[in-house]
Amino acid sequence: MKYFILKKRKILLLCLLSALWLPVKAGTTETFQADTFVLSESLPDRVVDIRSYTSILNDPKGAYSIEKIIHQYFLSPSNFHDLPWINSSVHDFWLKITIFNPGVQRDDIYWYVGYPDHAYFYSQQPDGSYGLTASAGLMEKGSGWNKWNRFAFLLHLPANTTSVFYLHIINKYDIENPLYSKLYPADAWNAFALQQNLLFTPLSRWVFFIAGLLTLIGVLAFIGYKRSHESIYVWVSVFSFAVMLYLFAQLGAYPFQFSLFAFWPVVQYVLYISGPVVCFYLPFAGLCKYMADMNLSSKKLQRIFQYVFIFISAIIILQAIFIATRHFHAARMIYILFFYFSLLPTVAFLWWLHPHRKNKSIQYFLIGSWILILTGVICFHAGILFTASLPSYGMNAFSLKILMIGSVASMLCFLMSAAHHEKKVQIKTIIRQQQLIQKMSEQIQTLNNELQQQVEFNVKKKQQIESIEKELYELRRMKLEAEYQLKLNELELKAIRAQMNPHFIFNCLNSIQLFIMQKHDELAQEYLSDFSLLIRQTLEMSRLNFVSLEEEIQYLQTYLRLEKMRFEERMDYEIRIDPKIDPDRTEIPTMLLQPYVENAVKHGINHPRHKGKILIHFEDKNDILVCSIEDNGMGIKRTRELGMDNFRKHLMAGMELSKMRAEWINKIFHTEIRIEVIDKEEKYGDMSGTLVRIWVPQT
Repeated sequence: MKYFILKKRKILLLCLLSALWLPVKAGTTETFQADTFVLSESLPDRVVDIRSYTSILNDPKGAYSIEKIIHQYFLSPSNFHDLPWINSSVHDFWLKITIFNPGVQRDDIYWYVGYPDHAYFYSQQPDGSYGLTASAGLMEKGSGWNKWNRFAFLLHLPANTTSVFYLHIINKYDIENPLYSKLYPADAWNAFALQQNLLFTPLSRWVFFIAGLLTLIGVLAFIGYKRSHESIYVWVSVFSFAVMLYLFAQLGAYPFQFSLFAFWPVVQYVLYISGPVVCFYLPFAGLCKYMADMNLSSKKLQRIFQYVFIFISAIIILQAIFIATRHFHAARMIYILFFYFSLLPTVAFLWWLHPHRKNKSIQYFLIGSWILILTGVICFHAGILFTASLPSYGMNAFSLKILMIGSVASMLCFLMSAAHHEKKVQIKTIIRQQQLIQKMSEQIQTLNNELQQQVEFNVKKKQQIESIEKELYELRRMKLEAEYQLKLNELELKAIRAQMNPHFIFNCLNSIQLFIMQKHDELAQEYLSDFSLLIRQTLEMSRLNFVSLEEEIQYLQTYLRLEKMRFEERMDYEIRIDPKIDPDRTEIPTMLLQPYVENAVKHGINHPRHKGKILIHFEDKNDILVCSIEDNGMGIKRTRELGMDNFRKHLMAGMELSKMRAEWINKIFHTEIRIEVIDKEEKYGDMSGTLVRIWVPQT
């Protein structure tokens, strides 16, 4: 009975103590360690830097797993930096944060540490263990824009609870991105992500635009190779696509960008280190070797280029070995040394080519080469002078834009160089064909004479005669093939002539459109009638190489009537013919004069002081038809001084085609057509306008 009473008293005492202890506990505040961050009510409205609450544990050998790391002692904060750092070895470490949420409901915030190569985020699971919740990193595999949304790790903070989070960061390469430790509320993180996107996305537009231009240049070069089989086009095409690949590798080093190497990010880094040698030096050396072979023909120089290719290949192999053994800094230093030591030989080679700059192909090649060298020097040193928080590897945005502009300009110059080289080869081929035809004609004539003598004096030698006849048949067949090639050249001449028609028709259609827009129906109908007549004349004459002077004059009169209507009587024209000339028996190449008459019309109405006048004069000088086209316009010199060269470009197109036609006619029909363009102000002083003289032999 006594024992029961004592036991009952103990129970009552325990109940009393419990009742007193519970209110005391409810009113007390939990004590925290120094590295525990207490979530305040003001946090949802601002970003908080928690570096002082973030502890670190270095793991250089990568020996710790999450099961082991939770039992390790973390050190005070260190290794945080706002600018890229150089890593002498792999930087493998863990970050730990402890956060207490004193609120009455769960809160979700984002933890942002920057853009590491690899980051693995661990949080506590419902069963109390820690598991991998998210992963991110510039070198992590993955595609799509969603990759950039994973660089902020979402922290779930239950109410009135202390939560611990771990982040495993591995930076393998020789330069490490800035490292932070910040907490972002949801709205603040979305605003920051949008700001980063707006900051770096315009660079994508640059790269995609330049990539489109480089693709176009590469495709044009490939088409040029398929047409002419000139190896220089292959080097230009390969160069363009290699530069485009290098630009995409540089783009992948920036946040919020598209990457071609999403499923194998290490290639992106390898292209940054070895890309300049592979994508720039190797194809440029190929172009240099081709230009040297085609223009210098030096065996010593060819042997030097063989050594250059071997040396560049050795550099690439050596860089690959250092990259494979994770000596990234050594691979980078090899490129830096190679960059400086290659400048002097490159400049020496270009200086060697300088005396041959009158050759258009070499001239454009030298321009493109100097642009490429200056671009490389500017980009290389701009990366040293202009520091930026991003990217850790790859060029800064300024250097990358300069590289893109310089690369496109260089590729265009190289493409123009290839085009002029092809044109030069074609001209040489045509000249050789003409010489061969002439030589074969002489040989056939000589052989015919010999055969005739042999037939007269050796009638009885039938077998020998048959053998000679077979040889003659073969030579005739070769002559037919040569004549067939000459016909092809004539077809090319017709193709050049056909190019003139669209240029002129375009101007006429613009005039008709102008009359219709101004509601001059009668003028439009009259203009359209003359225009249809002109089109019919153009179609009839375009099938012929030569027409009579009478037909050419009728054609020009129809054209000038149209132009006079279009310019509303602001011009007059006059056509004079020497009485000694018979227009019906005098021949002239088809549509040779029209582009120069059109140019005179444009200049004739450009004089601000008086009405434009065109004078066309035909005279005979020693069996040579001299055609003079004169206007009283501003002239070539004043047009250039007033900055109207752009106005003249479309006019010069037809004149260049006529000049080209005259050259082809001289080669095919063995004539001597000459064209002279004179600025009257430069030659006569007190006169303005332009005078064009065309000499057409009639024999």
